[in-house]
Amino acid sequence: MCRIAGLISKKENVQERLLRMTGAMAHGGPDDNGIYFDNNLHVALGHRRLSIIDLSPLGHQPMEDPTIGFQISFNGEIYNYKELRAELIQMGYSFKSHSDTEVLLKGYHAWGPAMLPRLKGMFAFLLLDNNKKQLLAARDHAGIKPLYYGTHDGDMYFSSEVRGLEAAVPNWKEDPNWPIRFLTFGFIPEPYSTLEGVFHLPKGSYMLYDLEAGSYTIETFISFPFTSDITNLDDAVSLTRSAVLDSVERHLVADVPVGIFLSGGVDSSILTFACRKYNKEQIKTLSIYFDDEKYSEKYYQDLVIQKTGVSHQSFLVTQQDFEDSLPDIFRAMDQPSIDGINTYFITRYALHYGLKVVLSGLGADELFGGYQAFNNSRYSKLKKMRMAAKVAGAFMGNYPAKKLQYMRNNDPLEEYLFNRGVFVPSDVGRMVDLPVSKVKEVIYNDTLGTYQNLDAGNRVSMLEQNVYMQNMLLRDSDIYSMWHSIELRVPFLDVDVIKAAHSIAPSVKFNEHQKKHLLIKAFQQELPEEVWKRPKMGFTFPFDQWFKKSSYLQQAESSTPSLEPARREFDAGKYNWSRYWGQFVTAEFQK
Repeated sequence: MCRIAGLISKKENVQERLLRMTGAMAHGGPDDNGIYFDNNLHVALGHRRLSIIDLSPLGHQPMEDPTIGFQISFNGEIYNYKELRAELIQMGYSFKSHSDTEVLLKGYHAWGPAMLPRLKGMFAFLLLDNNKKQLLAARDHAGIKPLYYGTHDGDMYFSSEVRGLEAAVPNWKEDPNWPIRFLTFGFIPEPYSTLEGVFHLPKGSYMLYDLEAGSYTIETFISFPFTSDITNLDDAVSLTRSAVLDSVERHLVADVPVGIFLSGGVDSSILTFACRKYNKEQIKTLSIYFDDEKYSEKYYQDLVIQKTGVSHQSFLVTQQDFEDSLPDIFRAMDQPSIDGINTYFITRYALHYGLKVVLSGLGADELFGGYQAFNNSRYSKLKKMRMAAKVAGAFMGNYPAKKLQYMRNNDPLEEYLFNRGVFVPSDVGRMVDLPVSKVKEVIYNDTLGTYQNLDAGNRVSMLEQNVYMQNMLLRDSDIYSMWHSIELRVPFLDVDVIKAAHSIAPSVKFNEHQKKHLLIKAFQQELPEEVWKRPKMGFTFPFDQWFKKSSYLQQAESSTPSLEPARREFDAGKYNWSRYWGQFVTAEFQK
């Protein structure tokens, strides 16, 4: 797990710019750093290393193999690298290290882009092929690891974080539409960023850059269509259990200890039981708790701890901790988001706990139906909501009633925004001082794909995966974990788990009476009954209380008059904390 940077430029000071980029991302790779510069092809690769597999100097990056003429800067982990390595040895390749990075070098030489769908892991990497004079940029199947690219003054840049691009080009122009997107969604949806012409490489895709022609193409190497191959409940339960167990076993590959975020919910409890099955050493789990008991999940955590015998530590997060950490939270954020503070704290304490790698239950809700949106998606409920929206109109004064305007059309984007959106177009227009028509032009220009023909449950699953999880949960998890030099792994987003979930008929996969019923049935013999019967709580913080009492926020508001209306609405109970926070974050990023 690391941070990477790349630059294609015929101008001077290439190495200086690259060092500024990697220096700005040093938090994501504190163990080692390096650069590679090819003066003939005008390409520079940079790397900051967090050592997880092969801790020796042989894992140094950018890694070069002069026998095949390749160089690579790699961020991520390839969990099946040992199997691929053995296959390559059978083909006649030899290895100097035991790193997964070297497997990528030899694997690309052997298979070319056909290597990419064979990888089981999370990755973003830049690989220079000196023979073909090409640069390959690739991003994993689920977009777990980020990779931004953009052109400025004729030069092409690549970076794990937007701050890397800003370090190289401090005067990079902002995208004027980013506040519209952010205030609508609570994040900036891919492919966009806060910078003009800077985009995410799509997940499951690779860019092939022709260094002589100065042009590139982007191709998809994997996708996950929904099918209904599995229509029998017992078969679905068996497939789900085996896919998750196999994934967890792969995700334990590391040369450092692996821990687990234990919330006390179904997902993290399953991971804990699965890890106990494969890891003979004592597993370390951690959680956070608050002074306010209504946010406590300690009872459920204790049930899992007692049954598994893991070594557990809980960390108290107080109002003062939140207050003291706010400046650092903003420094870590990189791109605006209304979420992720929970990940900031849990990964900070993982570092204090002596961990370098932690497993998270992220992805289970999106694949197996863990959110209320899955129940809202049923046709009868949608029809009633749309009828109510047409009767009420768009003139209701308070949220969430205002969001009924999103239900007037049979549109997947509007369905998503009804469930997850922050502000409606009329309010966004007022905040950014633009006509509503401009707001809608920006928002509705973003296509979400053709989801209309999907079954209701699969449609919500696809929206939750490709919009909410992709743009908020995964991005925030990556940015805050790497801020604390922690590698966060997501076993539920393994290639085979996604394939399994997408192959199960929705009538079997989803159950309106029990969220994530397939996962529960698959691990019911291990899970304490109290854990799987409890109402879904989520990873909830007492933000309403903390924001209202925060002297840091109040002090910042005093110098930003535009935030006064947001504070009034928040204090009056017309806004929840996320709407207030969204306006605050917007103001901070515009300074």
